[in-house]
Amino acid sequence: MKHLLIVISITTSLGLSAQTKPENFGYRHKTIMYENIETDILISSAKGEEQIAKPILFFCQGSLPTPLLITENNSAYSVFPFSPEIFNKNFHLIIAGKPGIPLMRESNQLNPDFAYTDSTGFPPQDFLANDNLEFYAERNNFILQKLMKENWVNSEKIVVAGHSAGATIAVKMAATNKKITHLIYASGNPFGRIVSMIEKSKSIETDSSNFKENDFGYWHYLNTSDPAELSYTEKSDLSFSEPSFELLKKIKIPVFLAYGSEDFCAAYLDYLRVWSIQNDATNFTFREYKNLDHNFFRVNQDGSVDYSDFNWDSVAEHWLNWLLTAK
Repeated sequence: MKHLLIVISITTSLGLSAQTKPENFGYRHKTIMYENIETDILISSAKGEEQIAKPILFFCQGSLPTPLLITENNSAYSVFPFSPEIFNKNFHLIIAGKPGIPLMRESNQLNPDFAYTDSTGFPPQDFLANDNLEFYAERNNFILQKLMKENWVNSEKIVVAGHSAGATIAVKMAATNKKITHLIYASGNPFGRIVSMIEKSKSIETDSSNFKENDFGYWHYLNTSDPAELSYTEKSDLSFSEPSFELLKKIKIPVFLAYGSEDFCAAYLDYLRVWSIQNDATNFTFREYKNLDHNFFRVNQDGSVDYSDFNWDSVAEHWLNWLLTAK
């Protein structure tokens, strides 16, 4: 995650002196109350076209408690993994912050992975208590409902997209919100977080270790414990381990699925593709990126990751091209 955000910072720097308002960095900022928690929302639009009615693309953040804007060296960097300008001609781009996480912070005030923790050394209570799939899906759909009343929103096309854990949220949103017309699912695992944890453990095992057994033990613990006794982190893992596969099978709107061939989720997305062919799910479009990892960086032959080979903008361009042609 650290490497990903460093490259994002280089490629999506807004090049302005550090300010205290998102508007100084080209974003509109709104706040919406949901369950007594204030949610920060950033809107990226083409300059001068902020009030022109366009479809919206709602991008769901991944798993870390990262501020929406990170400032460093007199510049601000957004948490979008791609250049927002790619979509501005055709869409208003939306992103919502995590509960309890500040809108903006200096990079030196964050952890090495750019996660925010308070004076306790942990993320704020509002984040810990609500960091689960159900909260994000319901809150984000509530936000969409509010935004669709705005004059600058053309609600005939409502796109929801997400990467990694954000992809899981996006599926849940699309499965429960009939107003969503298109879904973009990037680097998600249709069989849930626990399966991804097991795959990661397998990748670092040696002849003398068997880390995945610990994951199976953890999964057994999550499913046999009293839910009231689980920690917030354990509840989050259990929630995000809900398989999206069953929801994806029922979704009839156009779905674009993007993933790297070297991603630990790749085999499970390949299986989903097998299922889609067998069941004539013609609303699914798959795009596998050869030799790219979970965050669309190049994987070298020796297994190392080339963090200088940034491919997110190319991936986003493919999303846009699909959105302009998908029915």
